[in-house]
Amino acid sequence: MLRPRRPLMIAQSTTSLSDGREYGGVHTPVLVSFSILLERLNDDVLERIVHTLLQIEGSGRSMKQLSLTSKHFRFVCLPLLFEKGKIDCNRLDDPALPPASWPFIRILEVKGDFTPAMRRNSRNLQQILPRLVSLRTVRFWWPDYGVRWEDLHYLLSAPNVRVVEIEEQFSAWRSKFTFPKAPSPPVPFPFTELIYTEAKPPSWYEGPRLKDPGPIDKWNYLGLLTFSLHTNLEVLHVPPIMAPLSEMAAVDWPRMQKLELDGDWYSDDLILLSQVCAKMPRLRVLDLHVRHKVLSQTLVWPHDTPSTPSFENMETVFI
Repeated sequence: MLRPRRPLMIAQSTTSLSDGREYGGVHTPVLVSFSILLERLNDDVLERIVHTLLQIEGSGRSMKQLSLTSKHFRFVCLPLLFEKGKIDCNRLDDPALPPASWPFIRILEVKGDFTPAMRRNSRNLQQILPRLVSLRTVRFWWPDYGVRWEDLHYLLSAPNVRVVEIEEQFSAWRSKFTFPKAPSPPVPFPFTELIYTEAKPPSWYEGPRLKDPGPIDKWNYLGLLTFSLHTNLEVLHVPPIMAPLSEMAAVDWPRMQKLELDGDWYSDDLILLSQVCAKMPRLRVLDLHVRHKVLSQTLVWPHDTPSTPSFENMETVFI
């Protein structure tokens, strides 16, 4: 016969471990006892608990408090505490990337216009970037004049950057992305993911031409960058207006696994999408959240298309 388990009297059993003060809205004996119980768990379980704390709370306040309770907890919490770093190009004097965070930063968010800011504060970041060995994703958030070759080249001082994310408003007033003119072509970028998201401007933003995005056919200023990545790119997530589909259909994309087009589609070419897919033999996910402005429907593989896409690796199609 199984005996019922006795309830765990945390506060009563640990009164002698604390002076009973309140900490963060929770009675101290409860926190002390809870931390003792957590210490007995293995690191995998602790990491799940820390992830849950971060997801529920968002601010990370509880996780920061937990990281101060012992060396063990700090070891478990540090990778999540410092997973994301931020650079505000308008406030470069702020110590946004403390040395303790360098080994753990995986995502770097760059706010504002990057290259001019780095010219004003180049020495500091040039010393930091090579030490960000875990950095994989760079997220440009509302760059005033778009993302340029100089921005990406500068950030490659971090050895393992592979993902570029850009979030900004459509605009025809940005200069086209170009590569520098030199006797020999520049070293190709090693990026495997390019993610572009069109977003509404934040309340603080006062960038150029905010209210007038200009002609639609001039919004795609990153076409050359996208096209240049065709040999390495595995994930491409862009609005159709930012995807150079005609050029994409002319070259092979041997490593592309996920193509996501999200936004208004102005093309009237019935077979263009199938021609692009035919150049992506390893395509696994095709995600089309498009709103047609000319055609009435999305045609992935029209019956009379001269090219035959290979869908043998396809796992998911969203239309």
